[in-house]
Parts: sequence; structure tokens; C-alpha cells
Amino acid sequence: MVPTLDTSTVNVEPSAPTRHPDVVEKVVESILEGLAFGLAPRNQQLVTDMLAMKMKLVNVETAAAAYRSFRAGALKKPYLKANVVANMLQVMALNDPRVVTLKASDLLDDRYVRRIEESGRPEALGGLHHRYQRRVD
Repeated sequence: MVPTLDTSTVNVEPSAPTRHPDVVEKVVESILEGLAFGLAPRNQQLVTDMLAMKMKLVNVETAAAAYRSFRAGALKKPYLKANVVANMLQVMALNDPRVVTLKASDLLDDRYVRRIEESGRPEALGGLHHRYQRRVD
């Protein structure tokens, strides 16, 4: 399994959910928890400082702008919509005609996010950035 992340998706080999469902769920949960931490207003300075350091920025305002952009674009609930995926597929098809045969609905699998949501673990889902108070010192 090689997950990739754009804050909205985790891409895995088609066999990963069958072969390693526990690993896929833990990866999804960890990503959601990390996003929640990053979105928590209490952690803004910590996240901005980390962005500046990791991006080797001299101007901290650039990191602050990146953080504001991240917060503004973050999904309230981490469910990607089929029309968004369909649009991405259309763009991808410009470079690879084989993509035309794919259907967005066949590519989306939100069962792990739903399972986490239904389990009552709010620290991993929408609205969490208003409640998440864990801080790394």
C-alpha cells in the first residue's frame, strides 16, 4: 500500500482494503487526526512555525498565508464528492486516454471514514478542529 495524500484522498492499490483493512483504517484515521490537529485554532502558531521551518521560509508571513489557505480549503467532513473525482478524471484523460474508461463512483470508498465517524471518535472527523486541544510541546 502506497498512500498519497492531497488532504482529500488516500490512494491505495485495489487489493489493499481486502488484504490489509486494519492498516488502511489506521492510515485513514491517522491522516484525519493529523488534519484535525492542523486545523485546531489552538495549534495555529505551532503549525505555522512548523510550515516555515519545513519549507525553509525566511518570511513567516508566507507560512501564515499557507496556513490560512489550508484552513479555508479544508473539508468540514472528509468525504470527497463523485463530481470532484469526475472532474479530476477528465483532466487526467487529457494525458492518458485509458482514464476515460474509469467511473468516479467506482473509485470512491469512504467506508473507513464512515466507520471512524460511526465509532464516535470525534477526534478524527469534521468539526474536530473546534474541539481538538491536544498540543505537541
